[in-house]
Amino acid sequence: MSSRKVDRPKLVDHRHCKICARAIPPGDEFCSDKCKQVFEDYKRREKRSRYMFYVVYGILMVALLLLFVLRPFLSGA
Repeated sequence: MSSRKVDRPKLVDHRHCKICARAIPPGDEFCSDKCKQVFEDYKRREKRSRYMFYVVYGILMVALLLLFVLRPFLSGA
């Protein structure tokens, strides 16, 4: 193996778009308004899904609690 160092061109400072991964300037997060809209729609759907998960989880916990509390009355003893 050769111990020579290979000179590579220095990369320009950049980031990548969160949606399409294109190279963009360091201060930006998205390459276009379309990518920004796609990201906002994704976040909105994610928030709605999380909310629905907590609602369903809460309903199930209340149902189980009621089942255990009312169990003696439902058995007919």
